[in-house]
Amino acid sequence: MSNLESINSRLTSAPTVQESRLKEEKVRAISLSEGIKYGGSGFLISAAATAFATVKSTSFNKYMSISAKSSIPIMTGVFLFTLNYELTQYSCGRFPEKWGLSEKTLKEGRVLSMPIHHRIMNSMYDHPFAFIVITGAPFAGYILSEQMKLKHLKFSQRLMQTRVFAQGGIITILLSTMAFREYMDRRGRFPDPNDNIKDNNGK
Repeated sequence: MSNLESINSRLTSAPTVQESRLKEEKVRAISLSEGIKYGGSGFLISAAATAFATVKSTSFNKYMSISAKSSIPIMTGVFLFTLNYELTQYSCGRFPEKWGLSEKTLKEGRVLSMPIHHRIMNSMYDHPFAFIVITGAPFAGYILSEQMKLKHLKFSQRLMQTRVFAQGGIITILLSTMAFREYMDRRGRFPDPNDNIKDNNGK
């Protein structure tokens, strides 16, 4: 009887197929969130450092081409994203309680934290015009600064080219934002677990 009871307890305590799938989805979401967080931070820091070196260092400009300067923040971001994605997946397997992946949490189907990419997508959905301004204004400013360097062209020609290039880029951003909002309208906003906690506390 003791052996039979131990076998039954193991079978009942073993995770179901639904719990295993839920855990895999949560591990991917957590890993993706951590990868975006560290990869994005590394990209911004290296981009700022590259821009500072471009402005202040003549040797940096002499030996580094535009493609090389562009590759520094891109490769830094990709490396940190990949590294933290893999490390987080390993950590979720070794220390599931640290990431809210305990058996109790999986059985209840609770989500303790909202992935950062879900927060970004919800924010873009809620504030589309702010996203267009935040991305479009620096793009137009960069086009203008590059066109102003073309001294062989008249000022009116430089402004005309700036308008054409900036308009094309902003229209692309606008169409991408409209397509994204169409997708979110069909799917709906990503739920925030903190809202459910607040609602339960209010009740």
